[in-house]
Amino acid sequence: MVMACYAVVLWQVKRLMPATLAAKINKGLQHLSLLFIPAGIWVLFQTQLLANEWLSLLLVVIVSTAITQWLLIMLIKALKLSEEEHD
Repeated sequence: MVMACYAVVLWQVKRLMPATLAAKINKGLQHLSLLFIPAGIWVLFQTQLLANEWLSLLLVVIVSTAITQWLLIMLIKALKLSEEEHD
């Protein structure tokens, strides 16, 4: 389910994204791995909490991912409309 949503979002992003935004995103993606270091360390030290609350954490991750993807699509559509109005 999540992978299907992700595939739809990627398709929308590639179809609607202006070239200038794509260049800036690529620059940011070069340093994306730095964002995973604090999360990885948290997981190492909070194993008991993860064992007790895994279902609620999974639900939060799925819902927040869906909301983020929807907001990203709306942002890209708005930027695309703004770019078309200026042309």
